[in-house]
Amino acid sequence: MLLHSPAMTLDYQAITSADGIISAAKILGSKYGPFKVAVAAAEDDDVLKACAEAAELGFAFFTLFGSESKLREIGEKHKIDFSGFTIVNTKDANESAHLAAE
Repeated sequence: MLLHSPAMTLDYQAITSADGIISAAKILGSKYGPFKVAVAAAEDDDVLKACAEAAELGFAFFTLFGSESKLREIGEKHKIDFSGFTIVNTKDANESAHLAAE
């Protein structure tokens, strides 16, 4: 698999598992530093847990778009520390997607 963005290209084996994603992120992160990731409609348990794990491993900085109260409720439930995140409170999924795409 070839991972590509305007700033980077990396020849890599096919990614077939979550461990493969983590390995690729470690390689890219060590070469280019943490990614900046915008997450639209982020009010989802699994999404927030994945973002928290990636942030804890130093792979990325996250801007979360969605209902701040719902995000914090989910975060409290899973003991997620939002100190390294930026949260943008939005009124609905459409606004969340629009702002995240900017």
